[in-house]
Amino acid sequence: MNTLDLFLKQLPASLRDHLYGVGGAIRDHILSKQGQIRPLGDIDLACSLPPHAMLDAFEQLGMKVIPTGFKHGTITVLCGDSKYEITSFRSEKGYSDFRHPDEVVFNVTLEEDLSRRDFTMNALAIPLAHMPNESWNPFLIDPFGGREDIHQKVIRCVGEPNERFTEDPLRMLRACRFASQLDFEIHSLTLEAVAIKADLIRHVSRERIVDEFNKLLVTNSARGIEAAIQTGLLDEIFESKSSCRSYFKERPFIMKASCSIGERWYLLIDWAMKAHDRGSLESNLNQVLTKFPLANRERDLICSLFDSQKMVTTISQDISPLTEETMYTLRLNLSQIKQQGLDPMCFLRVHSVANPSLSDLESLWVKVLLTNPPLLIKDLVLQPSEIIEFYKLTPGSWIRSVQEYLLDHVLRNPSENTQSALRNHLSKYDIKV
Repeated sequence: MNTLDLFLKQLPASLRDHLYGVGGAIRDHILSKQGQIRPLGDIDLACSLPPHAMLDAFEQLGMKVIPTGFKHGTITVLCGDSKYEITSFRSEKGYSDFRHPDEVVFNVTLEEDLSRRDFTMNALAIPLAHMPNESWNPFLIDPFGGREDIHQKVIRCVGEPNERFTEDPLRMLRACRFASQLDFEIHSLTLEAVAIKADLIRHVSRERIVDEFNKLLVTNSARGIEAAIQTGLLDEIFESKSSCRSYFKERPFIMKASCSIGERWYLLIDWAMKAHDRGSLESNLNQVLTKFPLANRERDLICSLFDSQKMVTTISQDISPLTEETMYTLRLNLSQIKQQGLDPMCFLRVHSVANPSLSDLESLWVKVLLTNPPLLIKDLVLQPSEIIEFYKLTPGSWIRSVQEYLLDHVLRNPSENTQSALRNHLSKYDIKV
């Protein structure tokens, strides 16, 4: 028995008949029937009872109830290991903070409740009693044509799009995210409203924007980014004084499957800084990163990629024919990149966006990397303690210079990364203490 069946089994018919499944889970069920398999997320529930009556009904059943957002009519009901968020039917008025309603009205109809949703594909409902059925379709409540929009792969606002985006400007970025995530097209009137209301995105917290961007960037479709560029939404998010659309023109590379979220964030921030075109790279980067609360892993990668920009011009691309000297150059370049803490393939993926000729190096770099050559000091088989013992000297900064000397030697001769070969080479080094 699944958790929803278990939950339903504990509810008397008198309560069950007041409950409806709403939102994204209904949308994803329809998509799965069309062959687009998506994991069924948490099921949000709506209730025709007003908040106090709803709370009392579940508490009388002995269920654990948490009044998580009771002011806005929301409770969380615990059933086994599952949690169900249930909200009374409501309508809303006024959004002075561009997110939360100034006034909430209960005792409204289901259609009135669905009318406050963002997009028609999310303004769907199913009576909870019918949700375990194999087919929900006969019981679908769809007052705004959401099912047809799903079939047509269209993202359309419920009602007047300018009003929906004024209520919560993050919905504009959500439209872009869904466009990429579902590979849907944003309806022309909805897209037009994004362009009109784009400046309102500055009222949205950076945490919410980052969370939405992460969901967008994890997809492999460029639709959402293209829509954000086309409407000027991306300019507003990064507070760009002049559009830099040409940077992304014909560059769906940002959404290439092999790119990580961190790499895609780098490309976005690089775009933003080019659009600003002011100040030093370091101060500009710090300014942008301060505004966007990214995970440490993404921040570190972004900083490393910016640091590596100056290396692009030093990467040798004239490597034919392959000789001992050009192979040394290849290994040296790979070593320099790895010393920046970067994966060489990441370096190529990102920097070939602005420097397409770099991508020609990929097959050669892969060939070199497959031989697993020593590229870093830590790859040397000779340990610092062994170097100290060899020279019979007190430990000091001289050790680093010896290691760099040995590394350069094995970059030229990878097969000589052995104890005997390196010790023999140490005897030729003119050490300066």
